[in-house]
Amino acid sequence: PIPVTLRQLKGKTKPLKVLKMLNPRPTPIDLLSFSDFLAVAPVQNVVFDNVMLTTKMLESVLVSLAHAKALQKLSLRNVAIDAQGWKYLCKFLTVNGAVRKLDISQHRIPSRLAAAGAAPTGTAGTAGTAGAPGAPDADGADDIVPRYSRAAMDWSLFTECLRRRGGIEELVINGCKLTDPQFEELLRSAVSLRTQRLGVADMELNMRKVTCLMEWVSSDFSTCNGIDIASNDLSNGPAQVLAMELKERAGRLGKLRMLASSNIHISAGEAEKYLCALSGLKRLEFLDLGRNRQMFPEIIPALAQFLPKLRSLNRLHLDFNDLTEELIIELAPVFARCAKLAHVSLLGNDKGMTEKALEALYNAVRNSRIHTLEIDYSLASGKTCAKLSAALKTNMDALIGIASPEK
Repeated sequence: PIPVTLRQLKGKTKPLKVLKMLNPRPTPIDLLSFSDFLAVAPVQNVVFDNVMLTTKMLESVLVSLAHAKALQKLSLRNVAIDAQGWKYLCKFLTVNGAVRKLDISQHRIPSRLAAAGAAPTGTAGTAGTAGAPGAPDADGADDIVPRYSRAAMDWSLFTECLRRRGGIEELVINGCKLTDPQFEELLRSAVSLRTQRLGVADMELNMRKVTCLMEWVSSDFSTCNGIDIASNDLSNGPAQVLAMELKERAGRLGKLRMLASSNIHISAGEAEKYLCALSGLKRLEFLDLGRNRQMFPEIIPALAQFLPKLRSLNRLHLDFNDLTEELIIELAPVFARCAKLAHVSLLGNDKGMTEKALEALYNAVRNSRIHTLEIDYSLASGKTCAKLSAALKTNMDALIGIASPEK
């Protein structure tokens, strides 16, 4: 709504860092007012995640941003886009040369959201209109309406538009089910130009896509420093290809610093080969192995062997792995052996967060550079919380002291 938008602007004089459409069902007046503001005010990041837009509304937004020189990122995550809306998006990319980051992820579009975009393109439309394509089913299913599936879009057109504008720095296409030829064309013709971070989570990566991905990342002209491959089932083939490619191309992956691989469904044996291959990436700073509970407890020896070999590892996520007290106690000394590890996340492992496990983590913090430990602190006693906080603060103070010119 207009009042909510105005509250985001209160006291702002410089270019706005972020402006979000907070109303999931904006009226035509809300949207036009919002678009008018975008056309005249400098905004760096514009977010329409999960907002119900008709094709006409989407066109209005993109037209208002077409010549926005301050725009750095546009996020249209889970926004229903049909074939005509896709053309508007592609045209926007060719006109606006400033935008550096684009998120068009589509994990799902509930039918109640797609209903808004189902209205004729020349009208505002009404969400939930009875009988409209994409209107809620009787059983309330949240399936993606085929008309708005990213898989049904013209990816050749999208790729060509990115190529003509000279590529894009960050592209997030999580959940977009591209065919192998479409994916290969996108990487070779557009992403290869200057993309530094690529999100391909939940994309049904297979062996061919994994090979193509590694060929791009390891190429001499690649600028890639971060990949998100989370929520892809890499078991029974893709994981082996990934490990082999990482190991064979390790010498050419010096720019890769961030790798998100949560929920990739690999076994402990596959994970061991994966970790062995990762240990050759000397500049890897961020690694996410969360939501891979099927690897535990068998993977613990491999983690103990290979994590300390990641000499630049700064941040590690092991969230929601159902870690027991015993496993946390085993892992804590491993964290301390990682020379540059400063941030550890163990959220969602609540059953294992006993006082003994927390004591082991406290000792790990004391004997390391870890200054951020993400856990549910409500599970710890007041005394334990105080000890952990003090140890973490000591490490943070040391970090600031090293970085400070005065020191």
